[in-house]
Amino acid sequence: MLILTATIVSCGGDIQDEKITELYRQGNAFYEREQYPEASRTYERIVQQGFHNGFVFYNLGNAHFKQNQIGRAILAYERATRLMPRDRDLQANLEIANQRTIDRLEKTDPWVGHRLLHSMTVNEVTAATSLLGSLLFITWILFVLTDSGTFRRRLFQIGIVVGALFVLCGGTAAIRV
Repeated sequence: MLILTATIVSCGGDIQDEKITELYRQGNAFYEREQYPEASRTYERIVQQGFHNGFVFYNLGNAHFKQNQIGRAILAYERATRLMPRDRDLQANLEIANQRTIDRLEKTDPWVGHRLLHSMTVNEVTAATSLLGSLLFITWILFVLTDSGTFRRRLFQIGIVVGALFVLCGGTAAIRV
């Protein structure tokens, strides 16, 4: 818990307001004193102020879980997963919360692209979208400037593939933000 607090406090760019930092510390203090309703209310105030951070959602999920509010815990964990998709503790807590639900939903095996895009953070998806956009632009410039029919045909095919990936990544970035 102290490591998470130090991480968030040290990221001055992520927390622009001292009030948010103070609320986060208060939420952690409530949680450590096992005052889970107060902790969850404090973390929810942070979210209501427009601050969305994976650690805040993770701690909110933990506070809800301790109050046996499994549905709310799962929702908070899912929101944290969007921001921290590779956090092992988060995945473990989400799995435990899902096991405690009464109604079991059958999980389908997602296709490879879904797994790939959801294993990336929002920043990584945005960077991939920017890279693909740049590659698409370069392909278009080469296509316009090239006279060779065979090379133009290859550039067109590459442009179609890169364009489709660009739209997929861009759509994913838009949905996840």
